[in-house]
Amino acid sequence: MFERSYLRHVSKTRGNIKDAKIDLEIIPIDDEDHVLDIGTYVLAQPTKDGKPVLPHDYRWGTASMYFRSQPHISIWRYDKEGNLHDPVRVDSLSYSVVRSIACSKRRIPGNWLICNGLILPENYVDVALFERIYKTHNRYRVFMASSKQKDMEIKRREADYLGVTLDDTEAKKYCSQVCRNLFNEEVVLNLDAGQRIQLAQTLRTRYKLSFRQLAKLAELPLSEIRKYV
Repeated sequence: MFERSYLRHVSKTRGNIKDAKIDLEIIPIDDEDHVLDIGTYVLAQPTKDGKPVLPHDYRWGTASMYFRSQPHISIWRYDKEGNLHDPVRVDSLSYSVVRSIACSKRRIPGNWLICNGLILPENYVDVALFERIYKTHNRYRVFMASSKQKDMEIKRREADYLGVTLDDTEAKKYCSQVCRNLFNEEVVLNLDAGQRIQLAQTLRTRYKLSFRQLAKLAELPLSEIRKYV
């Protein structure tokens, strides 16, 4: 749903989706350490990417919402000139206005708040849950301090789950070798569904190929690869 909505928005605002690329993956969180590391890793990413902004000032992240002293005014209530605006309820606006802001026909709860043309994150972000995970201000600060070791561990977990994407030519060579060794067959399309799944499982185990690459090599839908591999 998000991919479709995003591409429709790109098409509407840019005129076409020729250069639009979206490649989403859902990576499971395995344990408490992983939760603590990944939560602050995501929040600090804009600064690490070289953007001239600290996490708590980044308008497209939620770092400004956590462990704040009260009263606290959210950064989204200020416009580009620094003027403060009051939020309005969704049910106080016309359907066409809400639809233009949301870029979708889907209904939004009437009690949600909008300000400066943005659906405020406070409507849907569970701040209390996030703060319970980190427990204290100081613990949150410690995990927010990124380290090379922590970043490498997060990348390792990501690579273990997603696999390594090899050059297509090299991946096809490995696929052909495994296909011949397992089934004495040169053409993947000549294999039945069970054999293709076995081929994908073997390639994954031996070469850690990504799910998307396995789907292409084994001539199977990506959903089947995720289910059986």
